[in-house]
Amino acid sequence: EQETGGALDWTLKNIQKHPEITNVSAEALDWLEPTESLTTQHWDLVIGSDLVYNEAGIEMLPQLLGKLLLGKPGATFLYAHTRYRYEDADMCFLRNLREAGLRVREVWPCGTPSPPPSPKAMCQVFQEKRIAIWNIQDNTTYRVPSTCRMASNPPTDEATFDFDSD
Repeated sequence: EQETGGALDWTLKNIQKHPEITNVSAEALDWLEPTESLTTQHWDLVIGSDLVYNEAGIEMLPQLLGKLLLGKPGATFLYAHTRYRYEDADMCFLRNLREAGLRVREVWPCGTPSPPPSPKAMCQVFQEKRIAIWNIQDNTTYRVPSTCRMASNPPTDEATFDFDSD
């Protein structure tokens, strides 16, 4: 977050409003040079929203997430992302996550309909945008949520998850 954005201040104020929750923290994070205390700590859950909107983010966020999640079983990044805003950027971002050793699954609340299937990549000029919540974890230690708070499906559409196919 840029210092003038205010997201960190807003988050800290919300944490302070709930003193009964003692295992939540928030702090600024330099994507290029994260502190050792952040990268060596085991995170149960990291949450982000709309963080990737340019080439720098497409490259840097997967590298950062690798430092936060790889080798830490169960460590999860839940990421809210607007799909199809920039389809080619989505494809590059997902490919970079995979190359960083991370696995992505779209999740949604139990009891709600699954999201619509993704259309074939790069076939429509103006895709219909939608919000997706992605569960991102170390590919070697990935585990499906054990409780029914979220439903999850493995990636099934070529447009979203398989970039090596025709």
